[in-house]
Amino acid sequence: MKREDLLYLCTTIGNLSGIPLRLYQDGELAFHYALVDLPTDPMDAFRQDIWAIESHVGYYVTTFFDYYGIVNAPPYKLVIGPTRQVESTQRELRAQALAAKVPSDKINLFVDAMQNIVRMPLDSILQMLCTVNFVLNHERVRLEELMLSMPELPLSEISRKIRARYPEDGIQLDLYTSYAVEKQLMDMIRHGDVAAFQTWASSAPAIRSGIMSADQLRQHKNIFIVSAALASRAAIEGGLDRKTAFFLSDGYIQQCELLKSPAAITALQYRMILDYAERVQNVRVIPHPTALSLQIARYVQNHLSEAITIDVIAKEVGISRSRLTERFKAETGMTVNDFILQTKIKEAKKLLCYSKISICEIGKYLGFSSQSHFTRVFRKYTPQTPGEYRKAFCVAH
Repeated sequence: MKREDLLYLCTTIGNLSGIPLRLYQDGELAFHYALVDLPTDPMDAFRQDIWAIESHVGYYVTTFFDYYGIVNAPPYKLVIGPTRQVESTQRELRAQALAAKVPSDKINLFVDAMQNIVRMPLDSILQMLCTVNFVLNHERVRLEELMLSMPELPLSEISRKIRARYPEDGIQLDLYTSYAVEKQLMDMIRHGDVAAFQTWASSAPAIRSGIMSADQLRQHKNIFIVSAALASRAAIEGGLDRKTAFFLSDGYIQQCELLKSPAAITALQYRMILDYAERVQNVRVIPHPTALSLQIARYVQNHLSEAITIDVIAKEVGISRSRLTERFKAETGMTVNDFILQTKIKEAKKLLCYSKISICEIGKYLGFSSQSHFTRVFRKYTPQTPGEYRKAFCVAH
């Protein structure tokens, strides 16, 4: 195919899909097309893994559950993405901005652009890429053949431990077959009790399920669908907004349908429950939340990388600054500023422990004016400096 024809094909795909597209020739970027203005390419954070995919048609799912589609037709490599089935939260997009090393003054631009990328199911992306592969490689690949050859989705560390403990053959860990177990797990989600779930998961019982399908894989998928519905409703009861809860449920079910082994489905089940519990925990950081405190908690969680002010929160929730501070103090026993800073430091501890991001970058991401400001606030709520905390409690970096 002539180069000008290939560029025409890429432009058409970009216009039809609304998803950023890149064309590489001999390893160098030859063409980039996007309907949104991204200050930094989010693919940069995953370039090495995406580049390692050498099959004619493939995909890569990131740790944020975004996916990229790839077509290899040497000397060309076409990469389309990111997109996803589930809408990203502001917090997730800001975390992606940090991973992609977006300059702090352009994070809002990055978030806005990412929100405007068209969301598309993975199988739709793959159908489109199969068509491109036919044009470039003169090869007919059916979607079902492609799905069977794809790697499993990425799993969290807790999921990996579960898979290691329960072997692929004869796995029996179906989480919602016992009413007592179901109630226990739903209560953990409802109360955002992440620690209790992690303790439970470390010694979870193997439970035989009722028969929902004669096919073992379909059996596990059906159970997963039921568990996703239950988990989403428990999370809503715990304070998670309905839109997020249902988007997550749809997204996890879509991911489950792509899996090819009972063990992987069980691992994804654990990841889903943990995800819901963590999200509820984030909006229930106040012991006995009221409607007002939940509104404030949600706002703070979604704007962690900003210099949050009481005036902005008061405008967001629709009451005066004085009334907001008075009510919040009476309902929670803490000031709004203390709540904001404690929430930021809690997020900082996670980033210090589970990422290789520098202390300076973490401070910038969380909206602190300088590293010294970040360290000063960190020490107010934690006995150590950020560096001492990372060294004492976290995985070696």
